[in-house]
Amino acid sequence: MKKTRIMGLLLVLVLVTSCFAGGTFAKYTSAASGNDQANVAKWEINYFDLVNSDSTNITKVGNISFDLFNTVCELATTTDDEQVANDATPLIAPGTMGKFNFTITNDSQVNARIDLNLSQNAHDIPIEYSLDGAHWYETFTEINAANDAIGLDYVGGSTTSTTITVYWRWTFDNTGRTNFAGKDDPSDTALGVAAQTSAPFVKVTAELLATQVD
Repeated sequence: MKKTRIMGLLLVLVLVTSCFAGGTFAKYTSAASGNDQANVAKWEINYFDLVNSDSTNITKVGNISFDLFNTVCELATTTDDEQVANDATPLIAPGTMGKFNFTITNDSQVNARIDLNLSQNAHDIPIEYSLDGAHWYETFTEINAANDAIGLDYVGGSTTSTTITVYWRWTFDNTGRTNFAGKDDPSDTALGVAAQTSAPFVKVTAELLATQVD
């Protein structure tokens, strides 16, 4: 009987000790988690050929087809361009001129700067170029130096665009032009005669470089 009482007392002490131990090690625990997401801003610059109604995403292909001589008109009429058939090679001669229009659109979600660089093959044809129809240059080194980069901003979700015109002309009189010295009637005639067998040609290449700004 005494042994039973002792065992009962020990049991009570164990239970009491367990309660205190449980109270000692118990604690509040809470957990929280969260996440955030950021999307990459779109980078898309589009080139639209106003002559051929052709659009190109230059941020995907990296280059464009530039049909500068696709319009030819007489020197005296600067507004009425006579478009050459797309499947024909344009023909130029002294007294002809033309202009080529294209649009650059910033469909990105960031601001962009567009640099236009023009180059041409080596040739003896006295062609002059202009970006405004008023200031003419004999070489693309000069015209590229005078050409300021075009800023196309991204404002409030809207796109911005600009139209660029490149003018060219083969004048009758090249007197006084530095790079066209000696390019007179006899030299023009020689080019026409040479075209009987192997036609001299002018090939212009346009490079559009789009750069993110800000």
